[in-house]
Amino acid sequence: AGTDAFTVDVTFADGSASGLGVDYVSVLQTVSFGAGVNSVTVNVTVLDDTHAEDAETFTATLSGLVHPSAEATIAAPSATVATILANDPYTYALSAATYSVDESGPSAVVTVVRVGAGRGPFTVQVTFAGVTATAAGAVDFDGTTQPAVFATGTTSVDILVPITDDALTESTETFTATLGALTEASGQASAAGTQAATVSIVDNDATLVTVSDTTAAESTAANALVSVTVVGQADRDVNLTCTLAPGTAVVGTAQGEDYTDGTFAFHFAPTETGTRTRNILLTLDSMTELTETLSVTCVHGAAPVSNVTIVRGTATATITDDDATVVTVADTAAVESSGAANALVSVSMDNPADRNVTVRCTLSPGTATEGTGFGQDYTDAVYDITFVPGVTGPLTRGILLTGDLVAELTEALTVTCAETSGGVATVAAGGTATATITDDDVSLVTVLDTAARENVTANSLVSVSLGNVADRAVNLTCTLTAGTAAAPGDYVDAVFKLTYAPGENGIKSQDVTLVDDDVAEAAETFNVTCVETSGAVATVSDPVGVATIVPDDTSVITVLDTSTSEADFAANDVVSVVMTGANDRVVTVSCSLTPGTALASGAAPDYTDGSPYLFTYAVNETGLKTLPVALVNDAVRELAETLTVTCVETSGGVGVVADGVATATIVDDDQVTLSVTDTASTEPTAANGLVAIVLTGTSDRVINVTCWLVGASPLVAGSAAPPGDYANATFAFGFAPGETGARAQSIALVDDAVSEDVETLTVRCAESGAGSVIDAVTKPSAVATITDDDTSDLTLQSNTAAEESGSANTLISVTLTGESDRNISVTCTLVDGSASVANGDYVNATETILFLAGENGATRTRGVQLLDDAVNEATETLTVVCEETGSASSTGVTWSAGRSATATVTDPADLSDIVVLARTGAEDGGGGGLMAVNLTGVSDRTITVSCTLSPGTAVVGTAPGQDYTDATHVFTYTPLSSGVQTFALTLNDDAITEANETLTVNCAETSGGIASTSAPSGTVTITDDDTSTVAVQDRAVTEGGAAANGLVSVEGAKLGAGHDPGQRPLWRRVPGRGVYGR
Repeated sequence: AGTDAFTVDVTFADGSASGLGVDYVSVLQTVSFGAGVNSVTVNVTVLDDTHAEDAETFTATLSGLVHPSAEATIAAPSATVATILANDPYTYALSAATYSVDESGPSAVVTVVRVGAGRGPFTVQVTFAGVTATAAGAVDFDGTTQPAVFATGTTSVDILVPITDDALTESTETFTATLGALTEASGQASAAGTQAATVSIVDNDATLVTVSDTTAAESTAANALVSVTVVGQADRDVNLTCTLAPGTAVVGTAQGEDYTDGTFAFHFAPTETGTRTRNILLTLDSMTELTETLSVTCVHGAAPVSNVTIVRGTATATITDDDATVVTVADTAAVESSGAANALVSVSMDNPADRNVTVRCTLSPGTATEGTGFGQDYTDAVYDITFVPGVTGPLTRGILLTGDLVAELTEALTVTCAETSGGVATVAAGGTATATITDDDVSLVTVLDTAARENVTANSLVSVSLGNVADRAVNLTCTLTAGTAAAPGDYVDAVFKLTYAPGENGIKSQDVTLVDDDVAEAAETFNVTCVETSGAVATVSDPVGVATIVPDDTSVITVLDTSTSEADFAANDVVSVVMTGANDRVVTVSCSLTPGTALASGAAPDYTDGSPYLFTYAVNETGLKTLPVALVNDAVRELAETLTVTCVETSGGVGVVADGVATATIVDDDQVTLSVTDTASTEPTAANGLVAIVLTGTSDRVINVTCWLVGASPLVAGSAAPPGDYANATFAFGFAPGETGARAQSIALVDDAVSEDVETLTVRCAESGAGSVIDAVTKPSAVATITDDDTSDLTLQSNTAAEESGSANTLISVTLTGESDRNISVTCTLVDGSASVANGDYVNATETILFLAGENGATRTRGVQLLDDAVNEATETLTVVCEETGSASSTGVTWSAGRSATATVTDPADLSDIVVLARTGAEDGGGGGLMAVNLTGVSDRTITVSCTLSPGTAVVGTAPGQDYTDATHVFTYTPLSSGVQTFALTLNDDAITEANETLTVNCAETSGGIASTSAPSGTVTITDDDTSTVAVQDRAVTEGGAAANGLVSVEGAKLGAGHDPGQRPLWRRVPGRGVYGR
């Protein structure tokens, strides 16, 4: 209740909020209460940041009460907690626009999310409303409004909506979730994004539809062949439409068709289940049919109902048949000569069937026997006869009868049939029938004309022929009747009997005894007459035959083969005949010539035809006779040639020409020779004619010569080899008949870039073709020489290396351009330049470089042994001089860029460096050595360094308060010198007390970059040698005196004009004691 004015301090302490410039400003505040004032508001600066934070706190505490009355105190509460509320904005929304839940639930989860930096608590109401789902009575879900409560920092809240699980089949149903009323203290929350969502309840119940398999007889009207069953109640109508599809049963009302097509509708009311059926109109016919089926397929009537599933939409309706079919086998007959073109197997049916009916028939022998031999009648077989649907027959098959030409009686066999198609039909009367075969053959006898020499005893002059065999014996009797020959002078008369056993036919003969005399006679004849004596089993179609007796004495003429040299063109025996067997008459022979390979005409004839060439043999004369042919003796090399000599007897058949044709051979006496010629050419020449031959002498035939190349291994020097030097090939030369002389062809040389010696290869030639015409190859091989036109060029490079590389450098570098077929050796020597052996820059040496044959573009290097010292040197040079050595030096090697190059030696590792040194000196010390530089690393050249000064806290001048005199200086380092050099600065020694002061020495290398300057500046510090003193004086004052009482009194020496303006008076506040001044 006091009325005095007073002050009190408010201090602050961090809680979750930080006062160090993060969340608020923590500064002690002194609060003044005026007289009679009871409350004062203290404002604390709160810092607004962008961080997402929770509410934060700090504590404010009262202390340091200053009140006129000593009894005043700080009462409780002396401290309070201040809360800084977060002001970060955020939004809230549903996590998705749609949600889905199975009806089995038990709950649908709807998620509300916070988006943004804010972390404060809030609550939003979530409301629910049915769309197709019903909330009333919780039929489908519980629609009670629920709060989504977000605690501090919570980012999402799940709302659980209870779902009702029933047993009714339903479509997917929906309801909505909507965000509503918001409760939030900071005002930072706002609605954004999805505020309403649809929740789908997916039904977990099912109604199942099944189409069942059914069976009914063909004659059944109320057959219930369409059967549908529904299991599981649905909340809506279930409509089904069923259609039919043919299987083995087909649509129609005709014979063999089975049912009338139709569509069947089924309706099940809501919650109705069970089985419903419909009848299919079946076709009642008389055709025998297998059990047949059709398909029944059911689908949803209108639109499919959700969760109403047709688990079996297709079923089989089976129709059984009640008809029968009987098969009959018929007796048949055919003639033997019909072969298989008969109908001996014949079956029929009384009623048709709707599918194939197969009957298998087999054969059994009776009087007819199975086989193809004598007396056999048919070939056994199995016959599968098929009646296609609707066909009743009769159907027939032919039995392959044996057409044996044997005269036989009528014969029979049995046909037995059985049904093999699975009992579709039955076979009547045991399934057997008789097949009869009627014979149509006849046996004919012919008496044959015959002939035999009179000296032959086994002459078969009585010969008969029986055509077709018979199944019984055939007997013949034959007699002789004189013609120009008569008994007993020419033959002995007799009766001859001949018999054919059953199955036997062909020719049968007997011998007539002839009278063999020595008389040269003409041919003579007598007749043979035969009759059948076995009861008309056979018919004699030609009963009389003529038997001829041939004389057995004659003269035989033979034409002989001959061979004659072309040189015997006038006197020869080209046409030669010989006759054996004397004759009682003159025998004449006429011979003619026919050209073969030897010709009588044309451009080059071989002989002159003098046909006919006539020979005459007198009575009883025999032996060899010859005639010459005029031959053409030419100079052409020819093969042995032939002509044909043909001779005929011209004296009326008195002699016989046994061999009337012979071959006369003309042997050639000329020669053809071949020689291969040596050649030479340069590498790039295409038309080089390196394969050359000479043919001497002509021939009447084409002469073919083949030449081939023989090279060496590519590694053999001086020898050309494929494929590097030339393309291997063969060369064909053809000389037409009559041609001779020289011929040449070119070798495909490889025009490469390889420098090569003169190279050679061998050309070999020989006659080729089917026959040999050339008589001698006087020189079968020759040498082809190839001269090269390429060069290999050596280039010496000018390279650079650092002194410290030692010998690991490439100062000697030679490049080969252009491949050579030989090794190229290069020797390199060194010549002093600015670098010298005497100065210790390198070691003199001779280096040898080898390029191997076949290399191209290769570079070979050798290192020069450089001597590494510690002296910083200028770049130096020496000369590398190279020459090729060895066999390559004379051919194909050039130095287009010269045989010398410059090798440059650098010295990057030996460095000289300048450092400007920092120095410190007293103001009264005179400034000696304060400008200082240090050179490290000697050089072979003079190094100069130029230095200047720049002020820092030290000031240029000589007046009081100024510190030094400006100056420049050049330091010089002679060759091979290093270390520290200094220069004295002039300092201003005054009486003013000062702080330490600095200036900067700036230096630069001025000798052309010989040395680097790693520290181009150094600081010079000047220390002061002057002082100032301060004394605090004793003072006294009356308590009630004035405020300006001077109780604190300080006396300073050298203050004022002598004081460094850098020194400032100090203020100090003593807590609880007030503030005192200077």
